[in-house]
Amino acid sequence: MPSDNFCWEARSSILALLSLPSPGTIFFFLAGALSLSMSDEDIICKTRCLINCSKGYYHTSGNCLECPVGFFCPGGHMAPRLCPIGTYNQLTAQEDIASCQACPDGYISLDTRAGCQVCPDGYQCDPQMGLQRKCIPGQYSPAGEMECKECPKGYVCPDGQEIQVESITPNAS
Repeated sequence: MPSDNFCWEARSSILALLSLPSPGTIFFFLAGALSLSMSDEDIICKTRCLINCSKGYYHTSGNCLECPVGFFCPGGHMAPRLCPIGTYNQLTAQEDIASCQACPDGYISLDTRAGCQVCPDGYQCDPQMGLQRKCIPGQYSPAGEMECKECPKGYVCPDGQEIQVESITPNAS
């Protein structure tokens, strides 16, 4: 089981402290803030007991679930942590940030961090910030290039893409 469920330990401790002379409902106040309702020997673990998930799992609604792709889960009762910008993780149940791999050159991480995408043509990309910016007119960038370049001689570069200019010769009539 992917969790150490402290509920049963809490249940045993509480029942050891309380002797139930007859079946019924008893309200127990812990530290003046948390109220546990017990009917006979029943404790509702999903909302009132600490569940400590194993590494690679996270806690939600009383259950330990496998950590999804793009995240890592250190365990306990913490929510999944998204891999940092510029990294990705394509595997489930990962335990720590070391499972987040850097995107290859010419790529930036997806918003989901489940993979990387090539820097599209016509854009400059910053993998550390996860940003794409359109090249300004007069510049271009082929797919996979991270920086915009000046448009070469003999080309026009509208919308960040290079287009070769054909020579125009007047019609001889």
